[in-house]
Amino acid sequence: MQSRGQFFLVPRGSHGPFIQVTSVSRTSMARWVIASADVIGDVAFEIRKYIFDQSAAHADETAVQVLKEPGKKPQSTSYMCVACSSKDAFPVVWFQYSPDRSGSSASSLIGKYSGILHIDKFTGYNSIIKSNGII
Repeated sequence: MQSRGQFFLVPRGSHGPFIQVTSVSRTSMARWVIASADVIGDVAFEIRKYIFDQSAAHADETAVQVLKEPGKKPQSTSYMCVACSSKDAFPVVWFQYSPDRSGSSASSLIGKYSGILHIDKFTGYNSIIKSNGII
């Protein structure tokens, strides 16, 4: 038996309550998410670019558990790296998955950024701070 989820349908331009709740298979919802990612991918990367175009940004990582990750046990830990704009900019957040908590995941998140970076004492940022001249 395939599991199902509920999906809310709202008419375009409506500011009122949800109109209909319908049952949709998880497979259909997964396909919609994948198709949506293809459509909004460019917008998402513009959010990341916006964050790191600022003079100051915030970065952190948090543990997540991925139950069916290839090559890893379900009990193992993966990470969601997060970057967000500073308080003086329009508030946006970028989430980036990483299978581990390493310097390469921090480097992948930060890229070539060279402004003020608000971070914790995670040593994975040390090499990118030195190479990019981050304050």
